[in-house]
Amino acid sequence: IIPRPSIETALERALARAPVVALIGARQVGKTTLARKLANRVQGTIYLDLERVGRCYQPAPPSFLSK
Repeated sequence: IIPRPSIETALERALARAPVVALIGARQVGKTTLARKLANRVQGTIYLDLERVGRCYQPAPPSFLSK
C-alpha cells in the first residue's frame, strides 16, 4: 500500500464522528487494504465487505413477483 496519511487521518476522524463510514471508489485502488488496516488499528472498528454480500443477492424471478 502506498502511504496516504492524510486519507487515513480523515477516515479516523470520520470514524470518531459517525458509527458507519463507507469507502467508495474505483476498483483496485486500495479501499479494502485501507479498511482492513484501519479495522486492525482503530479499536471498536469492524470491516464489512458489502460487495460480497451483494453477490449473494438473487432477485426474485418475474413469475414470482406477478403472483
